[in-house]
Amino acid sequence: YSDDRQEAEGTVRRVRELSGAGHKLGDIAVLFRTNAQSRAFEEAFRKANLPYILVGGVSFYERKEIKDCLAYLRLLVNPRDDVSCERILNVPSRGIGAKSREGLAHTARQTSQSMLETIIAGAYSGTNARSSKGMSDLREAFTLMRELIDRNAPPNVTLEEVLTVTGYVDALENEDTEEADARLENISELMNALSIWCGENEGKTLSDFLEEVSLVSDIDRWSPETDAVNLMTLHCAKGLEFSTVFLVGLEDGLLPSRQNFDDDARLAEECRLFYVGATRAKKLLECSHADQRWRFGSVMPMEPSRFLMSVPEDRYAFTDHARVAPVPAASFAAPPKPSRSRARRRAPEKERIAVEPQYDEFNQDVVHFRMGQHVTHRSYGPGKILSVSGFGPDTRLTILFNDGTRKRLMARFANLET
Repeated sequence: YSDDRQEAEGTVRRVRELSGAGHKLGDIAVLFRTNAQSRAFEEAFRKANLPYILVGGVSFYERKEIKDCLAYLRLLVNPRDDVSCERILNVPSRGIGAKSREGLAHTARQTSQSMLETIIAGAYSGTNARSSKGMSDLREAFTLMRELIDRNAPPNVTLEEVLTVTGYVDALENEDTEEADARLENISELMNALSIWCGENEGKTLSDFLEEVSLVSDIDRWSPETDAVNLMTLHCAKGLEFSTVFLVGLEDGLLPSRQNFDDDARLAEECRLFYVGATRAKKLLECSHADQRWRFGSVMPMEPSRFLMSVPEDRYAFTDHARVAPVPAASFAAPPKPSRSRARRRAPEKERIAVEPQYDEFNQDVVHFRMGQHVTHRSYGPGKILSVSGFGPDTRLTILFNDGTRKRLMARFANLET
């Protein structure tokens, strides 16, 4: 497929064809590597009015980090939204405890203001020094972010600024856990959704997007139907079998995960995971990959999974949908490369074996940080880069700041000065 959205729409189209031919939806599964990948498929199934069940997971817009981000955006649009304010008051942690929260709510009621208006006015009282600083930080953050609304900044730009100014991404980066990485993937997918929406809804505002999301969230609360397509991660699929399986997102960087490229043992485990997904299918297996994929609001070129390359060509039939609806060139973060699946059909056998993924494009224009480089962060001040990992929008930096603090940050959100 051309990109991840075309992949989702194409998969749904195939599901509809199978359903029309008499296949039960409950005997069909769509398997993916990460939870974040579910959003495009949830959206495509909703648009097609085909029932689905997200097995072992929470619908995209009901995930904690997504609800946190949307609460910040709602509060920017409507400063009197106390429900959203209570949600983000201490997210990420600002030292604002339950007692300070109650004091703030009490003051707001007495002055007939919202909680955020009370914070911005500096009228809160009865808080300790730590809580006071936390509220002061929040007031400063919203003062900065309101400027984006006042000048009608694009919604995707507003979200990126929210993630930076509030320190939300920094907090997840500093956790340095698998769960935090999964939350970052979901935030990346929210940025993708908003960037695509902005491109298709020129002239519409952040309020319009939030209204559409509210409608989607209501639909996501429907009661699970008996005959519905199963959406799940590969890990959730262990031990299950389905007549038809769509194994999607088979690209280097997803399966296998980019984080495991340099570890042979982990690569072997990723290959076993691919095998688990493939063997969930009792009758029909359809594997798919995209030439480019949305990452943190930009389109990145992708390469088919190295595991696909190990499947003998006489074992499958290849179909190329990528040329039907190509992504506009202006959307690319880096020039796309031809799909290896298409390229190898034209290449001699020896060349096919020698072809391996190349990532040179990630190391030039997109990534401009290096070990030993001196940088300055808005909050932490000057520091020195100790290590650089990842590619493109996934680039992560370990920085030792002058005050002795060591931080692991995502380059895209760090807003570093060089």
